[in-house]
Amino acid sequence: MKKKILFSLLILFLLVGSTTLLTGQEITEGRIKIDIYEKIGRFIPSYLSDIRSRTYTPLLLNKDPRTSYFSLLVDNKIYRLGDSGVFRHSVSKKDNTATITWKSSELEIIQKIEPAGASTSSVTNGLRLSIEMKNVSEKDLRVGIRYLMDTVLGEQQNAHFYLPDSSVDRESSFSGDSMPAYWISASERNSGKPALQFMTKASGITQPNRLVFANWKRLDDSSWDYQTNSRRDFNLLPYSINDSAAAVYYGPWTMNRGSTKKINIMLGQYSRNGYSWSQTAGTDEISAILKKSYSSSTDGNVEQIENDMLILEDTLEQINKRLAADEPVSDEELEMLEEVIDQLSSRREQ
Repeated sequence: MKKKILFSLLILFLLVGSTTLLTGQEITEGRIKIDIYEKIGRFIPSYLSDIRSRTYTPLLLNKDPRTSYFSLLVDNKIYRLGDSGVFRHSVSKKDNTATITWKSSELEIIQKIEPAGASTSSVTNGLRLSIEMKNVSEKDLRVGIRYLMDTVLGEQQNAHFYLPDSSVDRESSFSGDSMPAYWISASERNSGKPALQFMTKASGITQPNRLVFANWKRLDDSSWDYQTNSRRDFNLLPYSINDSAAAVYYGPWTMNRGSTKKINIMLGQYSRNGYSWSQTAGTDEISAILKKSYSSSTDGNVEQIENDMLILEDTLEQINKRLAADEPVSDEELEMLEEVIDQLSSRREQ
């Protein structure tokens, strides 16, 4: 009986622990949502794949947010941020920007995460991440950083990843001149379905020293510098089947005491023209209108009707602005405008 009670308490403890892990802060702007897991200092972006049902599709594995993470190489030691007791962390949020700060006796690392739009889109569909590292020790340090991403969107077919002019169906690595401008994790190229795009070469973005595609468990088990084998696919039998991941490496560099190093990263839903660092979420006017249309009541009173009229005026203004600019309207913008009109029409009928 005593053993049974202890076992029940253990199960309860595990359930409470898993619930605590899943709580955290959330940033939502346009069609991107970023879940911040405060306890472990990690984040997962999701894309609003179906506006009408308000369904978000995670761009990285979200069942266990611990599988995508940053590792640090400091001299000859390796630390996994969120797992290592050497680095303490704190999470703060102001407006739509989350800041994760990591501190040890040698380094201070500030990660800032905020929504962003693709280069030619006024719809927020990605995020930008700045990482600033400062050597707070009394000596010079050799520092590198690796971002391992547990990808999920391309694992149901042979090619798990797409590059601008090719596809990837087995272990691969790129560096220097061979580095592609971006890579995509998707079920198929240009399908319009959710697809993670990671920029490796673009204005204002830090180019990684190395890019690796491999089985997730192989990458996770590697301490740092994973060596690919072109004969291997994304399986590690019998433990891990069709489970791919991508890792980008920055550095290592020599950081003099008191010096800082900054890395700029951008990723999000696939966009034909990609992302650039200067593009922010500030121009996402259509998303703001859509948000208003969802929050408007359905009581049919005078205040609600006046509010819907203002939403309609804003919608017409955006349509006229795009007609005057004589520029093509993206599929995302059209879909969101149609949903605003549908929301207004359904309330008019009520």
